[in-house]
Amino acid sequence: MERNKGTSIIEKLSDFTIIDLETTGLDPKYDEIIEFGAIRVRDGIIVETFQQFVKPQNPIDEFITELTGITNDMLADAPSVEKALPYFISFVGTDKVVGHNVNFDINFVYDELLELTGKAFDNDYIDTLRMARKVLKELEHHRLSDLKAHYKIEATSHRSVDDCIATFEVYKLLWKDAESKSIDFTTHRVRNRLKASDILANGEPDENNPIYGKTVVFTGTLERMVRKDAMQIVANIGGINGDSVNKKTNILVLGNGDYSCILKDGKSSKHKKAERLISKGADLQIISEDVFFDMVEQ
Repeated sequence: MERNKGTSIIEKLSDFTIIDLETTGLDPKYDEIIEFGAIRVRDGIIVETFQQFVKPQNPIDEFITELTGITNDMLADAPSVEKALPYFISFVGTDKVVGHNVNFDINFVYDELLELTGKAFDNDYIDTLRMARKVLKELEHHRLSDLKAHYKIEATSHRSVDDCIATFEVYKLLWKDAESKSIDFTTHRVRNRLKASDILANGEPDENNPIYGKTVVFTGTLERMVRKDAMQIVANIGGINGDSVNKKTNILVLGNGDYSCILKDGKSSKHKKAERLISKGADLQIISEDVFFDMVEQ
């Protein structure tokens, strides 16, 4: 589904709203929101916070409880997402939105709002993950936990409002560092995402290759070639390129470089989704970039 979201920007704001969600997973199509969190900032000062648990359709498992600190008991009397979402949307209003890896949160909000009201969530947004990758290139990873450690921000829980407050501190410190390093964000552009449907096969397929007939999805940065060229190899062999991990996926290829821009807590959403499907018996392999190239060269 193509989302007509707001524009990804990088601006130094004094008035904005920071958002963070807790969910049962990383895929808006399959997973559910279990907590909304937001803080409203005016003149660079936090003036109001918003927190609301959401009762999912299915009980959450121990993994999610361990990750978020949220239990089924805490959600027992919470409203459904249909009742909770309008309050969250009202709190955010028309503000520009700030968040860490905020595309993740916006996608959940966008899909729920579109399904419930037919309206798009189109607030412009600033992703502190994108900022951090440009300002703190020396860091190996740029998760919120990494930035909190780098800036010596006091550790708090993994709850939504706590993460909003941590993101607020990170946002201010990133701008301080950007200005001290004379970093210019005006060249920031959002790449057009490559789609599997853009890749068409050239030549005859190789029915003897282990990739033939398999649905292949890539995540992360490839070292040996750009992703488009690797996807072209898959198509030429007779494999099927996929944009996202689902029940039809047979192979997930992890790039040897940095994880993709949809990072959350150390693994890409594709990686985590694949692990969940494998645990449920899916015919799916998670392989490295090196193993992938060994397979296609057979």
